[in-house]
Amino acid sequence: ELFRQNHFFNSLLLLPYSVLLAIDGFFIADKIDFDLASPMFSLTFSWLEGNSLGQLIFGIIFLFIQAVLINRLVISHRMSRVITLIPGLAYLLLMNALPETRGLHQVMMANFLAILFLLNCFPILRLYNTEKNIFNMGFWAAMSGFYFPSYFMLIILVLIAMSILRSLSLKEIGQAVTGIVTAFILVGT
Repeated sequence: ELFRQNHFFNSLLLLPYSVLLAIDGFFIADKIDFDLASPMFSLTFSWLEGNSLGQLIFGIIFLFIQAVLINRLVISHRMSRVITLIPGLAYLLLMNALPETRGLHQVMMANFLAILFLLNCFPILRLYNTEKNIFNMGFWAAMSGFYFPSYFMLIILVLIAMSILRSLSLKEIGQAVTGIVTAFILVGT
């Protein structure tokens, strides 16, 4: 019932809820196998290798931030008739349902970047100066693929979203491709 109302304090209650969902991780030490992770994930989070408590705490805070961003996305674009915090709550519940993704996981980082992609996707419907958003769509879609290779499919979704939300022009396709290429150049260097 608390999460049916959109109040700042109720949004903060998502953090203790996230801790409660991951409470078993404090008792069962489960380490991420960085050998099986993508190279980008291993490079970025190698400082947490071997520290299961640090991975769990970082994962809990990271999931909380993602839940808040999902709620912001749903509320600001009026995707629901009733303004609630249930979408972020459901995301927390689903991400903690699988024991393989407890703590910090490469899918979690890819999901975060996919949420950033969506946050830049929907404003292109109403804005006139959308160059920044279209560039960011391509950039975040490509970056999410570096953390979890299956997310490279978001690059196709960039073009689909642009064709649905706007009239597809060569200039805007070039802006999205520039964002994608920029991600490849930054990761390559």
